[in-house]
Amino acid sequence: MFEYVILIYTAVIFLIGLYVPLPYGRYCTIWDLPLKINNRFAWVFANIFALIALVIQVIITPPQCTLASVIFTFLCIHFLWRSVVSQVWIGLLYEDKKETSFLVALFLASYNIFVGIMFGQMIHNINEEFELYHLLFITGCTCALVLNAYYDVWINTNRKELGKITNDKDGKYLGEYINLNTLGDYYEMMIRFGIITPNYMFEIIEWLSFFLLTLHTEALVYLIATALLLVIRTGQLSVWYQYLK
Repeated sequence: MFEYVILIYTAVIFLIGLYVPLPYGRYCTIWDLPLKINNRFAWVFANIFALIALVIQVIITPPQCTLASVIFTFLCIHFLWRSVVSQVWIGLLYEDKKETSFLVALFLASYNIFVGIMFGQMIHNINEEFELYHLLFITGCTCALVLNAYYDVWINTNRKELGKITNDKDGKYLGEYINLNTLGDYYEMMIRFGIITPNYMFEIIEWLSFFLLTLHTEALVYLIATALLLVIRTGQLSVWYQYLK
């Protein structure tokens, strides 16, 4: 049931994204929405509910085997990094003065609630024993998550030094952003192959490895949803990088 909800959310965001980016992060000034809050707090609020819903669902329907417990642990690490740790860590490296509407954060939070419940139910339904080959895919998930985290930390560590001060069309300050030419100096092979968002690539690899680990419909749905949302965001960023030239 929740798989369909995730796909509906994904379709809505994808179709909107064909015309205009969701107004958060560097796109926070595209729509003039009320109830502005700090961009980092909005990100925490939008993503923490995946972890909360996951934990509550697992308490209600606990894991039945070692593999399920390992998967639960990995998901907790992922969502904890994504929602809180990354924002605290990166916040120490770079001060983000942008503001995002609470309405956008609330919409994304509602999506993540369904994600957490869906994965919690999936974990309860896993009943196979842990095998050696599972370790291969867990390693893939973990490496992709670490690489994603490394890129996020790197880009926010260096954006003051390497970035270009960027304003929106009305002249409002958005922050410092690194252009593709500069990124190419550090990630030459990726940029040469057209990968302008290495962190997105790492995240897709992470969820592909996760699907191969579980072979459950829920993991496949989340892989598809994540890939679609990141592909449309990458298209939007390709336009953004043209603006940064």
